Amino acid sequence: MMLQIFLPVVATLLLATITTAFTPPSSKYCPTQQPTESSLLKAVIRGDDLDLDIIDWSQGGVGLAEASVIKIIGTIQHSPGKANPTPTDMIRYTGVREVSSDKLNGRIVCTGRGIELYKDPGEGTAKEVTLAPLDAVRDSMQGMGTTQDAAKVVINFLGGDDLQMREVLDACEQMVLNLDVKTGAKISFNSIAYKDFPADQAWLTVVDLPEVSDAQDLRGEEKALAEGEIYFFDGKYYTVIKEDITTAVA
Repeated sequence: MMLQIFLPVVATLLLATITTAFTPPSSKYCPTQQPTESSLLKAVIRGDDLDLDIIDWSQGGVGLAEASVIKIIGTIQHSPGKANPTPTDMIRYTGVREVSSDKLNGRIVCTGRGIELYKDPGEGTAKEVTLAPLDAVRDSMQGMGTTQDAAKVVINFLGGDDLQMREVLDACEQMVLNLDVKTGAKISFNSIAYKDFPADQAWLTVVDLPEVSDAQDLRGEEKALAEGEIYFFDGKYYTVIKEDITTAVA
């Protein structure tokens, strides 16, 4: 008799637990929300505690990604009123290098700094989100020079390890649409994400190379700068060089 009563109760509890697992979580902005009956039942039914080894996230692929400078490179096809950025490769470096401003190649068209902000809608439904790469583009508009005679334009983004590629691509598109570059000019972009730079921020540097330089015989910083790879951050300039590419395998 007791077994006949006990089994339906267990079945009911399991059904409630499974149903709860597919229920969207409640908003974190509702701290006064009371626990539901399903959530209480879910707390009753739980698996036995497992003896698991603590995972060391500094090892393997995660640790390698955190320690490396991650660079995404790509090209931007453009025509009047249109821009289509396309990532083409990803490269890992051991670090970035500061370079003196008197060694820069080409001309700095503009620089910009963006800050990521989120405004809690509170009681309303409208929310305000400012994405750091797009904010950097808006900031760069204040002192932007002309690129009418540019044969090559390089758009460089730099940020912390939270820099999102999708946001960078959107920012590249907006940047090109605001440039007065001629249709035949080559436009490329570089995006660096590195833990040593602040999170929730992005820096933009646009470089104008009047003549497409041949950097085949150059090395190190000279080669990188000749290709327009210049990153402005906090009043200083940085670059990454081929010699610092890491081939480490997780």
